[in-house]
Amino acid sequence: MLSDGSERIKFVVTSVPFFPDLKKQNNDKWSGFLSQRDQIIEHIRNNQIKKVVFLSGDVHCSMAAELDISLAEEESHKIYSVISSSFYWPYPHMKRRKFKLSGFVASEDNTNAYKLGEISDVFSGNNFTRIKASQEALNIFVYERKGNLEHQHKFLFENA
Repeated sequence: MLSDGSERIKFVVTSVPFFPDLKKQNNDKWSGFLSQRDQIIEHIRNNQIKKVVFLSGDVHCSMAAELDISLAEEESHKIYSVISSSFYWPYPHMKRRKFKLSGFVASEDNTNAYKLGEISDVFSGNNFTRIKASQEALNIFVYERKGNLEHQHKFLFENA
């Protein structure tokens, strides 16, 4: 349960990325369901739930991102997204240029509702992602399909 009051890391699994959004409108992603995404974000923000990590796939690339969901007058409150490619996909993979990787993520009534923060590189080949999480940090490791480490990225949790 997201709002159980614990300091544990909360992983939320979704078939498509919670964020970042694609540049081109796509109603098959969370950007097509802004009201529902807002409800989840508002629940996290209103209940001050920290260390929330969304895990997803679907876009045939790997990356990690942070999003500040705080209101203007509030202290920073970040959530995280880790996207993993499939082991093998015989068609073209998503490239970095297809994503909105700076600026803001829209809500239903505000195109500048949530501020994108740190974003890892985007890996577009056949690969997979491994996560090592602690109370202090989220470590993301991207491996090419044969198991060689391609990249690692680290997010430090706020107030850890």
